[in-house]
Amino acid sequence: MSRLAVVTGGSRGIGAAVARLLASKGCRVAVVSRDLDAARAAVASLEGDGHVALSCDVSQELEVKAAFQEILQSCGKITYLVNSAGINRDGLLLRLRASDMRPLLEVNLMGSMLTCRAALPSMLHSPGAAVLNIGSVVGLKGRAGQCVYAASKAGLEGFTRSLAKEVGARGVRVNMLLPGFIRTSMTEALQASTQLLPIPLGRVGEVEEVAQAALFLLLSPYVTGQALLVDGGVGLHMMAAGCAVSLSSPGGVQVLVSILIFAASCDASSSPPTSETTSTSNTALNTTLNTALNTALNTTRQTTSNTTAVPSGVEVLEEDGGRLLGAGLVALLSMLSVVAVLSVLVALSRTLGFLTPPFERLDDVPLESPNEESPFAHKY
Repeated sequence: MSRLAVVTGGSRGIGAAVARLLASKGCRVAVVSRDLDAARAAVASLEGDGHVALSCDVSQELEVKAAFQEILQSCGKITYLVNSAGINRDGLLLRLRASDMRPLLEVNLMGSMLTCRAALPSMLHSPGAAVLNIGSVVGLKGRAGQCVYAASKAGLEGFTRSLAKEVGARGVRVNMLLPGFIRTSMTEALQASTQLLPIPLGRVGEVEEVAQAALFLLLSPYVTGQALLVDGGVGLHMMAAGCAVSLSSPGGVQVLVSILIFAASCDASSSPPTSETTSTSNTALNTTLNTALNTALNTTRQTTSNTTAVPSGVEVLEEDGGRLLGAGLVALLSMLSVVAVLSVLVALSRTLGFLTPPFERLDDVPLESPNEESPFAHKY
């Protein structure tokens, strides 16, 4: 008998694309959706036989239990579980009520927990079993106007990694996809916008492309606890921005100095280190690092001392007044230099797309009253 895959939120979007791809690979698919008619329509479009459609709200514990009991009784053991069910409601945190926040957390995070708990007893006895949770790049990067949605997806990543450790010894793999801007009904309102995240590939992703990544994680026998970005390269901008921020701080400079000193002290041709040589190397590295930092500090002090000397142009002034004027000129020149450097960095960052694009200012977020339906609201 072919393997059974359960896809929540499988009636539309990414979930439907994953269901279609799994069916084309010979799997039997159980499509779970709150809309039973939509689930049946999705099943009717799948290749092969043995597919089933079920109605279930994954945020409701009793409904999840009943749905998975029906699946186990009618279809047998579960091999793959794809948690694609999710909703979204954009809005500033200050404009959201608690009743607006709970559904996102209950569906996007708690829903995956409930389905995993219901499916795992069967999956523990199914060779090659794998769980795939569908997250979002927003959970990794954050986005103004999506605080609750980002929190639900970030929590899902922590849940994925923890569950992978819990069930890994039993042969069940747990991974996560982090899609970027993908063409779905959830993003229809944004597709015409000119203020999108800079995408290195230069286009919006398609659900079929996300499904290919999903198939890879479901079938790869030695991959677990991973969160795979499927975003057209948007994550590259995130990493570059993080590097720029870290190197702009004193701590970042110290880390860079440590790395450079460590690299210089390494001998690629040396034999594998023993515990004794490792201890000696660590002592030598610490000594070298302390010496380098002390030298840099002393040099900075000497430079500061030299630059605060009274300029020759003000020697006609009184001694105290000359020192004050000289120090003021040095401070002013230093501030102007810092402003100039920062201006260049900001301009370069904007050109390369490192700075956070739309919705990062409160003025730019499309506001809505708590009683209005968000234009980005989506129900699976």
